Amino acid sequence: MKRKGLRKRVALAVTLLVVSSLTVLGLALSGLNFMTQKNQLMALQQEVVKGAANEIKWDIHEIETLLRVITAYNDLVNLDRRKQFNALSQILTHQDIKLHNFVDELVLLDSSGRELTRVSRSVVYSPSELSERSEADEFLVPVRSGEIYYGPVTFDEKSYEPRIMLSLPVLNVRSWTVESVLLARIRLNRTWENVSSISFGESGTVFITDVDGKVLAHPDPSVIYRNTYFKAETPKGIQPGLNDEKIMLVSEGFQLGDHVFTVYAALPFREVLALSFRTLSTTAFFLLVFIGLSIAVSFIVIRRVVRPIELLADTAKNISAGNLGLTARVEDSDEIGDLSEAFNIMSSKLSEMIKSLESQMYELKKAEEKIKQQNEFLNNVLSSLTHPFYIIDVNNYKVKMANPAAEFGKLSGESTCYALTHKRDKPCEDIEHPCVIKKIKEVGKPVTVEHIHYDGEGNPLINEIHGYPIFDDGGNITYVIEYNIDITSRKKAEEGIRNSLREKEVLLREIHHRTKNNMQIISSLLRLQSAQLTDKKSAAILQDSQNRIQSMSLIHEQLYESKDLTRVDFGHYIGDLTQGLIRLCGTRTGNIRVEQDIKDIYLGIDTAIPCGLIINELVTNSLKYAFPEGREGTIRINLNRTDEDEIELILSDNGIGIPDDLDIKHTKTLGLQLVTTLSEHQLQGRIELDRTKGTEFRITFRELKYEERV
Repeated sequence: MKRKGLRKRVALAVTLLVVSSLTVLGLALSGLNFMTQKNQLMALQQEVVKGAANEIKWDIHEIETLLRVITAYNDLVNLDRRKQFNALSQILTHQDIKLHNFVDELVLLDSSGRELTRVSRSVVYSPSELSERSEADEFLVPVRSGEIYYGPVTFDEKSYEPRIMLSLPVLNVRSWTVESVLLARIRLNRTWENVSSISFGESGTVFITDVDGKVLAHPDPSVIYRNTYFKAETPKGIQPGLNDEKIMLVSEGFQLGDHVFTVYAALPFREVLALSFRTLSTTAFFLLVFIGLSIAVSFIVIRRVVRPIELLADTAKNISAGNLGLTARVEDSDEIGDLSEAFNIMSSKLSEMIKSLESQMYELKKAEEKIKQQNEFLNNVLSSLTHPFYIIDVNNYKVKMANPAAEFGKLSGESTCYALTHKRDKPCEDIEHPCVIKKIKEVGKPVTVEHIHYDGEGNPLINEIHGYPIFDDGGNITYVIEYNIDITSRKKAEEGIRNSLREKEVLLREIHHRTKNNMQIISSLLRLQSAQLTDKKSAAILQDSQNRIQSMSLIHEQLYESKDLTRVDFGHYIGDLTQGLIRLCGTRTGNIRVEQDIKDIYLGIDTAIPCGLIINELVTNSLKYAFPEGREGTIRINLNRTDEDEIELILSDNGIGIPDDLDIKHTKTLGLQLVTTLSEHQLQGRIELDRTKGTEFRITFRELKYEERV
């Protein structure tokens, strides 16, 4: 039974393979043939609509050319009415126009738009029937643009034949101005009929629509009489036709003046399919013949291949029953023979593998015993921890493992962490109990939070909770390890420290305040002393000393008022310092303007004091000597950090300048000596002087590192 079943399955598989493969091939060939025929038909339709559009344009162009040539040699507007009538009649009966019977009416307008003469093939007009057309498009467009104008397509009320009005400007050959307009009413019957009579395929049709989709020409006149409209979904392709029948459509647009028309070539889609079905039936016949031959050959091959496999199956059955010494018979040297030989080798090695497996099982038992010992060791380690330790499932907040210090008792794996630790019915979320698991999910890394608990007397107990994520192979967080530490005592100690720091901060502010006050007292004493001196030189020396003390006092005042007791906002400091110097020197603010460009620079007191003294000396020097006799000027102060992490101070003025023979490093002036000493020795920087435009001092230095005093 098994052998017959195997043969049936193989035969069925081969049959299905052959049938499905050839069927897919047939469908692919049929589809390819359909697409080829479709493209060929659409190419034919494209040629049809292009030819039709070109024919219409050529007919109209021929009439334009004839009218241009005829009117170019007739001075129509300067003739009397009788001669004008005769001239238009001759144009209307011209052999080329009469032959095609295109033009059935001509009207001549003068330069003001008044009808001078009207000639028709079927009607005789009297002078009283001539009208005014000065506001009509057929007059205005050619007069203004000098181009031919085409009116819309209209249909005669009785014959319903299509017509179009052509408006031709008549030029004065000497001045090249429009002196009259010739209107020609053109019959489109022959052109329209020529286009709609074009046929292709068995039932293909050609028709014309205007820009609004109104059908102007069609092989079936009733379509026009019914005032039918058609708008194609796409310029070409398969889509619904005039009567909603599916068609294969190709279109081509053409233009007469400002009017756009479209020629359509439509072929019923059923005709396209009929062509494909005929080809498909021929292809199907040959495929069926080939399938039958393929199945017959397949059955012969199957019988030849399956027999050795059946013998090999019998051998495998005996080996599975425990007869490992049995070997398969090798009849041929093909792949089945190779398989039988490999099967024999496999059976010989199988016994060796069984022995090896028994040895591995022994080693596995030893490994299991080792793992058991490691688990016991891990449990002992967890039990010895004095802080609560537990593992939580991040998906449902259930505690999967905990040590005895957690005091959860025996876990079932169904209790949540918030129920066990806080007796809550939902995860922690308030400010006193932030959820560790939520935070780990947000950041994807270990976090530490604090929980506030309360003892039986209502005293707060602060716990520090450490959480560590456990990831699976895909990088997803599956579990979180948490352990708690009671940090109540540590928090209290951190608070015995913050209070102490606040006290020291208050004390330090008081020191800066008192230092500032003492310097203010010294400055006031110097001011009082200088007021009693009659020697102006001595009074000036005391004034300079007062300014220096005031600059140092200002440092302590800003430190006292600052939130940071170690650093000074130097931009704010320089602004206060320069304004104070202007007031002390008695210089009017309107005469000397101080400009400063200082970025956000904060300096420690060790750097701020010498830097402030330097600015004090240089600004004072500029105020005293740079602008004599009330001269107006500008003092500029720039303080910025360079790319080399240095501080650059530039102080300049546009005053009279320092004499060229004055060496600032070897001068007897105390102020410049102080600037040089403070720059090069105190700040360990560089000082440069530029005398080309007024005076510019450039001092470069690094902020001094605070050295702890003993």
